[in-house]
Amino acid sequence: MPNLLITGVTGFLGSVLAERLLGSGFKVIGVDRREKGFLSPRVFGHKDFSFFKVDINRKGRLSACLRQNKIKAIFHLASRQPSSREISYEDYYNGNVLSAFNVARAAGENRVELLVFTSTVSVYGSLPGGGAIDIGTHPEPLNYYGLSKYMAEKILEIGLNGTQAKLAIVRFSSLYGKNHLGGLVHTFYQSAIRNEPINVFSMGRRYKNLLHVYDAGAILERIFKNRRKLSRRELFLAGSRNSLKMKDIALLLKGLTGSQSPVILDSRGAPYDHDILLDISRAKRVLGFKPMSIEEGLRLYVKEMRNEI
Repeated sequence: MPNLLITGVTGFLGSVLAERLLGSGFKVIGVDRREKGFLSPRVFGHKDFSFFKVDINRKGRLSACLRQNKIKAIFHLASRQPSSREISYEDYYNGNVLSAFNVARAAGENRVELLVFTSTVSVYGSLPGGGAIDIGTHPEPLNYYGLSKYMAEKILEIGLNGTQAKLAIVRFSSLYGKNHLGGLVHTFYQSAIRNEPINVFSMGRRYKNLLHVYDAGAILERIFKNRRKLSRRELFLAGSRNSLKMKDIALLLKGLTGSQSPVILDSRGAPYDHDILLDISRAKRVLGFKPMSIEEGLRLYVKEMRNEI
């Protein structure tokens, strides 16, 4: 089986993808600045997993790892995430843009066949008049995070010109899962299990598209398995099968947890106050992507959090 490399392997999505690829029989090379993160002992002890502590922003370090292991494809997941409003533009630039430049250079130098990059629907900003986002929608980032991810996409496209590598960009909706310690689902769930008020901004009217991390791992694996029929530059949107109003998400989590929490509809706007409606038809058609609905994903999430599976 081919060697596949994951940057950011100890992170939320990276740890899930590593376990998934190993379960499918692939050999996985994981690189990260952290030595453990969310990786399970099962992954670390797997005969087909190798870990390298690498800072991909240090010149030559990633390229040396690629040469040593003869990598067929890179899943570039390492990223600076929007965990706080205090993160500076320089942090986002170094974590997203500069790292993309280094990954593209290393991939080109070592004749990697496929580079898969995890981007975000935050590149689109707020659509005037609402409507569903599709792959033809023009990006208009509203914050440094979305801007840096869009810049990273372009850096990868430019950096891979003249090389044999195919590039597949996946713009994800909001991810959630057991190890995601932030975001809408985590916040609502924590309030629900404590029977505390679940505060929902924008009167709960805004639609959100939330993708369980297992489905995020699934589309990344499907990209590699379908790599031969992909063109040199591909773009996919990845979200759940549907979008739901925030009020309905809160009520669903309240019911799934048996909570007594009141759901408080707050007139204040959310930090990025717009609907997220996604057209994922291309990922379904080209890759056979079959994500869960939000309802199915949240049922799985609650079981995970209760250690029932």
